[in-house]
Amino acid sequence: MKTIAIILALLLAGIGIAAVNGAPQGNNTAVPEVIVFEYPAMDGQHKHYFASDLDLTDNKEGKFWNDQISSIVVISGNWAFMGDPVGSVELPNLPVVLGPGVYPDVKIKGIEDNTISQIRLES
Repeated sequence: MKTIAIILALLLAGIGIAAVNGAPQGNNTAVPEVIVFEYPAMDGQHKHYFASDLDLTDNKEGKFWNDQISSIVVISGNWAFMGDPVGSVELPNLPVVLGPGVYPDVKIKGIEDNTISQIRLES
């Protein structure tokens, strides 16, 4: 039920049907925003990002998001999701760039669960 409510809210916000499928979108003038969730199906704790965060190990608000992301909702903008910073082990399927849409499980986009360490706003 929570997933349906999120999808309806996104559609009402103007994202549109095509964006729900997750294709990167261009010429988006909205404020960039992505919401990450602790568990699949947009469950558990969540956090809104409006800019890049290249170090999710930094405990800014009492919650470490490094290797804790299982589902994503991209409200606007195109966002790259990456593994550990350069110099450590790179994950073969990262980075993955996602546009506006609902991603109830990161695995459907080829991202291993709980492996995201950096979020970068692409556009």
